[in-house]
Amino acid sequence: MNYIWEYPLFCPKGSTVSANGQFNILSAMTIFGIPLPFILFIICTIILTWIMSKTSFGNKVYLVGTNAKSAKFAGINVKKTTLCCYMISGILSAVAGLVSLSRLNSAKADFWNKLYNADNIGRCFRWN
Repeated sequence: MNYIWEYPLFCPKGSTVSANGQFNILSAMTIFGIPLPFILFIICTIILTWIMSKTSFGNKVYLVGTNAKSAKFAGINVKKTTLCCYMISGILSAVAGLVSLSRLNSAKADFWNKLYNADNIGRCFRWN
């Protein structure tokens, strides 16, 4: 896996990044016939389910998500808990981006914008 760092990936002016076929090992690898991206998904799901159900951090996340003001009165550091949630979300987004890059062999910042446009998703929840 040392070759990943030999090809720096950056997006100058929003252009498309191409991995030139060097980064597809993540999507091509299988363990007992099961694709590695699916195994990564299962591992992340198990870990996050355990964190949310068995740790005090998961309890704090539920409390802050339910009512941040009462969680603050209960002595929970709301800013720290929210920051940790955003950090976990960012890490998982980076993993999803790497899996997408390995499967499609290219990446762009607005790659899924045409399919999953926020305006179209917002129209589904319009109550008028």
